[in-house]
Amino acid sequence: MEPNQSMKQDIAKKEKEMEELYSELQRERLKIDKERDVILSKKKAFSDMLQEEYEMATAILRKQERDTSIEWQALNQYIETYDILAEEASSEELKNLDLKDEKVLETFSKQRRRLEWEIEDSYCRLRDSK
Repeated sequence: MEPNQSMKQDIAKKEKEMEELYSELQRERLKIDKERDVILSKKKAFSDMLQEEYEMATAILRKQERDTSIEWQALNQYIETYDILAEEASSEELKNLDLKDEKVLETFSKQRRRLEWEIEDSYCRLRDSK
């Protein structure tokens, strides 16, 4: 096989690697998006559950004929505390996913630059050999 043919095959191989790199980036980011959706849906489900709990408790407290101000205060504190904990937990998980996404992009960018340089170098060598 002549050198030019070998260089052309090398270029084609690197261009195929580049396509695979983009595909891998899309797969990884899609996975991260799915994880993000799961976190957000769990957070919503938890908030909905808290709302239901609150509504059930308020229905019971409204039926009481005695002073329930202490119970109302405890209920509101309970709901607020769990809501804050859920928000903090989901925010932390979302932040971790953002960091994971940044790392995926950073790795992709480094690999893409390396391949671009290699492809450019191969084209230069091919041009110089003619």
